Amino acid sequence: AGRVQTLASLTGDRPAVVIFWSRQCGYALEAAPALQRAAERLRATGTPVVVVLDEPLGDAVRAAARKAGLTLPLLEDVDGTTERGLSNFGTPSSHVLDALGRIRFRSSDPSDLARQVAALQGDE
Repeated sequence: AGRVQTLASLTGDRPAVVIFWSRQCGYALEAAPALQRAAERLRATGTPVVVVLDEPLGDAVRAAARKAGLTLPLLEDVDGTTERGLSNFGTPSSHVLDALGRIRFRSSDPSDLARQVAALQGDE
């Protein structure tokens, strides 16, 4: 919507997942349906999931995401602030943050996300 938001304002003070995704990356396109499924399960339990892109959100980006099966809200990080802040390199990449916003897990496998968040919540 053109507003600048902090990661903390989007995730709150609870464990959260930040997913870096790109329409330019074949691996990210291939992983999109699995990321979508994992994110839906997490969001159903109240876990914030943020999908971050490295390019402006335009019609082509939204169309590529939909075509790949990714219907989550997309956020742009054109200047790379979030990517640098989380020391991210490449896509797809997921970062599980604890309630204080510290990185506790990094993964490129969406099937790990629910287990990692549960570990932070003391459910495992």
